[in-house]
Amino acid sequence: MQIVISAATRGEWEQAATFFSNQLQEGYSIGFHEAGVGVLSTTYSLTQIIQLEKPDYIIQAGIAGAFEGGPSLGEVVIVEDDCLGDLGVMETNGWKTTADLGFANDADLKLVNHYADRLNFLQLPKVHAVTVNQITTSEQQARMYTNKFSAQIETMEGAALHYVCKQLSIPFIQIRAISNKVGERDKSKWLLAESILNLNETLQKYVPLLAQTKY
Repeated sequence: MQIVISAATRGEWEQAATFFSNQLQEGYSIGFHEAGVGVLSTTYSLTQIIQLEKPDYIIQAGIAGAFEGGPSLGEVVIVEDDCLGDLGVMETNGWKTTADLGFANDADLKLVNHYADRLNFLQLPKVHAVTVNQITTSEQQARMYTNKFSAQIETMEGAALHYVCKQLSIPFIQIRAISNKVGERDKSKWLLAESILNLNETLQKYVPLLAQTKY
């Protein structure tokens, strides 16, 4: 069995990579990949990985920001659905998605991971996510994402994972650790080191359980 762990930056999975390099993997192998920041880089990277390595499962691991009322700092969650939050147009009466404009329907915008329940071996909290090209810094923008998409967390790569894997029929899971509140740019208020530690400890527990699964 081939498992791929992908993240925007190697720092998000490096601790787990060190851990697994010192462990004997029986019946499975793990590849770690740095996909780069953002939707474009992640889409290309994942497509290339799938073509070259033909993985049985892909895990996207990383940090994320939480909207007001979302998960707590340091908490590790699984994403059950994701979407592109900033694909559309700003009209005089507010933000319009491609569904609002008649170019898609709401179901097309919400990229649901139908493996989220079956692969949630650690019973991590499940959340709704939004993927953006520009990190949210205003309260007005944050309210728009929570109202329109019921978003609880924000990333810059998640929707690319969901889209590519759904298109190519690859089982996947998106695991995120909450490093900051959306809109908070004072890094002294972030739990960056703690969230990365929690994320990697989760990966160390999660991967052996995934390796015992076959779909």
